[in-house]
Amino acid sequence: MRQFRLLLIPATLLAAMPVQAGPKPANISWAKPAVSFDAYRQDTLECANQTYGLDVSMKPHTASALAALNNAQLTAVVTGLNTGSQVGTQDYQGGADGYRAVMNVVAPGRTLLRTSTYTETFRHAAYRDVVDQLQSVLDYCLMSRGYHRFTLSRSEMAALRRLPAGSEERARYLHTLAAAPSRPS
Repeated sequence: MRQFRLLLIPATLLAAMPVQAGPKPANISWAKPAVSFDAYRQDTLECANQTYGLDVSMKPHTASALAALNNAQLTAVVTGLNTGSQVGTQDYQGGADGYRAVMNVVAPGRTLLRTSTYTETFRHAAYRDVVDQLQSVLDYCLMSRGYHRFTLSRSEMAALRRLPAGSEERARYLHTLAAAPSRPS
């Protein structure tokens, strides 16, 4: 019981930390009614270029979560507790297990950290932090230019998947969706 309480201390502290928005899901794009293709392309390039060379670093709450995770894993090894998840499950949304609570802060509602090494967990968390920060700058830039997010339908996503990434055809398809006069948010 004492070991369980030791794991709950960092988990409780981390649960109170703010959770940041993650990267944009694949079925989300940006719309601006009646935007020309040239303006659409120029806006996306200029906003993407704002992220180039951006000074990013690990967020303090991520570093704290990783330290707590490392301590929880070390405590588990020393005391013989089993902190691993059940094979085949993707349920990191809570439970009484302190390890899972800490993991939920490191990667809330995201890809599971399928590793038992601190180094790989650190790399994954650092990657997520960088993606979050770059996405935030990109989102702000597009919103400041009058764009709003919209969700692609299943049929639109299926059509998009058939087009090669980075192709002119794909850009024109996304522009057609984005420039529609009544594209809902």
